[in-house]
Formats: sequence, structure tokens, C-alpha cells
Amino acid sequence: MKRLTALFMIIALLAAAFGALAEQPSAETAARSVVPENAELLRNGKDDGLMEYHFSTPDGIGWKVEVHPETLEVWKVEIRLNGAVPARTAGALTVDEAKTLALSKVANGRIVEFETDRDDGRREYEGELIAEGVKYDFTIDAETGLLIDWERER
Repeated sequence: MKRLTALFMIIALLAAAFGALAEQPSAETAARSVVPENAELLRNGKDDGLMEYHFSTPDGIGWKVEVHPETLEVWKVEIRLNGAVPARTAGALTVDEAKTLALSKVANGRIVEFETDRDDGRREYEGELIAEGVKYDFTIDAETGLLIDWERER
């Protein structure tokens, strides 16, 4: 009977340990935090020391997210519209709205470069900001307000 009780205690401890591990945040969880809820994970892997996740949404938009495997920080987000044009009902994004969107992604950031550009016939805002000594590059689709590129410099 003592052995049976000890065995149940060991099983309970192992179950608790595995449950705690399952609840811990993961790189995939971090990647999913920046894509729409309806995004499907297509594949993942490791590249240059970062975890890389590729997602697709039902409207055909592709997402590539790079996450640092130890700190779980999202280092880069690339969005490929693949011909899809997400609707923005409020009209084109203003320069101030684009800057506010970029600054909302980090704490204590300041924009050091900002310009309006055209890519494939679409107007985009491109810029660079610095937050707590780290440089970030970003691109925002001016028509949709979609952050289509976000990269943390190494």
C-alpha cells in the first residue's frame, strides 16, 4: 500500500510539473500575439538563432514572424499581401497616425527617420525608431494602416 501511495504521489508531481511546463510562454505564443486570431500556422523552424513562424490568414495574407527563443521577444514581422487588399473604412492613414502606430509597439520610443514611399503602386510609410537603445525599422501600408514590416536590429 505504501508503494502504491508513493507511486500516485510521483505521478501527481510529474503531472503538475508537465502542466506547469505546458502553461509557460513559448516562442510560438509570442509569434501568435502579433498575427490575427484566424491565422493558421503553416510552418516553423530556426534561422540565424531565431525561431521563425510562417502564418496565413483566410484572405491570403502571409505573415513571417521571428522570435528570440530565450527572451521570447518578437524581433521581426513581415507581412505579404499577396494581392489581398485589407479594407480600411476610415480612409488612408495620416502621417501622425502612422507614427503613433509605430510608437505604440514599444515603450519609450522616438522616431529618428520617417518618409513616405511608393512600393508596387501603393503608398507606404517607412521609418526607424529607437527605444531603450534598440533600433527598429518599420513599414506601414498608408492605405490600410497595416504594419507590413517590423524589424528589431540585432
